[in-house]
Amino acid sequence: MRKSVCAVFLLFSGLAFWGCANQVSPGGGPKDSKAPVIKSMQPENQSVHFHAKEINITFDEYIQLKDLPAQLVVSPPLAHPPESRIHKKTLTLKLEDTLKANTTYTMNFGKALEDLTEGNPLVNFTYVFSTGDFLDTLYVAGKVMNATEEKPEKDVKVLLYREEGDSLPYKSLPLFFGMSNENGGFRVNNISEGDYKLFALKETNNNYLYDSPDESIAFLPGTVHSGDLSIHLELFRELSKAQLQRIYSAEPGKVVVAMSRADSAMTFDFPGDTTGLGFDRVTFSPSRDTAVIWYRNVMRDSMTVVLNGTRKDTSTLRLMKNDERFARRNKFGLNLVAGASDQAPVALNLPLTIMCSHPIVSFERDSLQLFEDSVAVKPKDISFTDEARQNLEVRYAWKENKKYKLVLPARSMTDIYGLKNDSLKTEFRTRNITDYGSIVVKFKANNFPAENIFQLVNEANVPVLQFTCRRDTVFTLSYLIPGTYRMRLVHDKNKNGKEDTGNYLQRRQPEPVLYYPEKITIRANWDVEATWNAVFSEGK
Repeated sequence: MRKSVCAVFLLFSGLAFWGCANQVSPGGGPKDSKAPVIKSMQPENQSVHFHAKEINITFDEYIQLKDLPAQLVVSPPLAHPPESRIHKKTLTLKLEDTLKANTTYTMNFGKALEDLTEGNPLVNFTYVFSTGDFLDTLYVAGKVMNATEEKPEKDVKVLLYREEGDSLPYKSLPLFFGMSNENGGFRVNNISEGDYKLFALKETNNNYLYDSPDESIAFLPGTVHSGDLSIHLELFRELSKAQLQRIYSAEPGKVVVAMSRADSAMTFDFPGDTTGLGFDRVTFSPSRDTAVIWYRNVMRDSMTVVLNGTRKDTSTLRLMKNDERFARRNKFGLNLVAGASDQAPVALNLPLTIMCSHPIVSFERDSLQLFEDSVAVKPKDISFTDEARQNLEVRYAWKENKKYKLVLPARSMTDIYGLKNDSLKTEFRTRNITDYGSIVVKFKANNFPAENIFQLVNEANVPVLQFTCRRDTVFTLSYLIPGTYRMRLVHDKNKNGKEDTGNYLQRRQPEPVLYYPEKITIRANWDVEATWNAVFSEGK
C-alpha cells in the first residue's frame, strides 16, 4: 500500500529573509498584467528520491513575496518553517527539517508570489516532491456549506487523519489537508490509498487545531476512502459554555447580568440580608442571555450575587443609591415609551406597544384613551405580554391611512417602587394597505416528519415570521414590507421549537436547514405565489 502525507500547513510565521534586492524597472510602455513565469526549478517539480536541503525557483522577472505566512500551505506539517530569501529573480527556500521517508510533500504558495513592478500574482503555484520512489496521486473532493445559512464556505481547512479517537481535531495535526475555494469546493491532493477521518475547520489562530470557542467545525461520522469525490460537509459553530460577561448596577433597584449566551439553568442566590435587600424578581431578555435583578431597597449600597448555572459565579458589587448625589444627575422615575410615532407607523396587523422602565404592579386600564381621526375609539384588548409587566400591548383593528392618538394620563401606572408615570401622549399614522405585499405559499412536504419550523427571513437572515409547518398546506404571508426575503425550513428533530446547532463530542450534527431555491422580492401592492416542493437531501 502506498503511503504518503499531504497536509497543507501555514507555518511561515517565522520567515527570515537572507537578503532581498529591490529592483525597479524603467517606466513607460503598456502596463504589465501578466503573472511571473517560472523559468527553472532545482530540484525539478514532482521530483522523487528528494533529499535536497534547498529549493531554488527562478522566474522570468523580479519577484516579491506578499503575506507568505498566511498564503503558503505545506503538507505534511514541518516542525520548523523553512527560511526564505529572494536574490534577483530567484526564490530560495531552505529546509531545516529532516523529511519523512517515502512521503509526498506539497507546497502551495496561494497568492504569495508576485512580480515586483505591478504586483501580479502567480496564483496557487504548487511544488510537489517525494522522498520515496513515487508521488502519491490520489485525492478526495467535495464541498463545505454553512449549516445555518446554506451558503458556500471559503478558506476552510479540510483535514484528513489516519488514526482514530475523539481528540483528533483538538490535539493532533492532520496527515493531509486542503482549503475550500470561494464556491466551497475543496480537493485534498497527493494522498495515499486508504480510509481517513475527515474534519473541516474555520479557524481564527491558524494552528490546525479545534481549540477556540469562536471556531467552526464540520465532521463526518464515519470515514472516507481515497478517491471519494462527493463529500458534503455542514460547517457549524458549537454553543460555547455560558459565562458571566458583566454584572453592574444600572440604576437604584436594578442590577443587570449579561451572559455570553443563554443559560436555561441560570438561578440566583443572595447571601446575607435578603430581607433588607427587598428582592422583588428576576426577569430575562427574550434570548435569555441577559437577566435583570429587581430589588425594592433603593438605598442599599452593596449586594452579593451568586449565579448558579452551567458554572457558578459569585460577585459583590456597589449599588447606585437613590440619594442626593444620584438625584443631582438623574431622575429616578417610571418612564414610558410608545413604540409608534409620526416617523414610525403602526403595522396594520400588529399592536401598539408601550414599554415601561420598571415592572408594573397596578394599572388603570380604563384610563387609556385611543382616538381615530380625533374620534374616541375603544381598543380591542389592552394587556401585558410579559411576566414582569413591562411590555403593554394595545390591540385595535387599525384602519389604513388613518391618524391615531394615544393618551395615558399621569398616575395611571404604579411600579414596584411605588413610582407613578407622567402622562404619555403619542400620535401616529397607519400605512395604506397598498404599501404592503404578500406571498401565497403552496407547500408540499416530502420526506420529513410534521414538526418543522418555517421561517421567512430578511436579507440579514433574521426571521421576520416563524411558525410550525405541518405537512402539505397552503398559507399566505401578509402585510410584508417591500424588500427581499428568503424562505427557510428547519427540521426540528428534537421538537423543541428552535434551531439547534451541532456538537462534535456528542456526535450531533446541526439540525438540517432547507432554503427555498430563490429569493423572493416583495413589492408594494403586489402578491407573489410560490410553490415549494421541499425535500431534504439524504443524510440531513
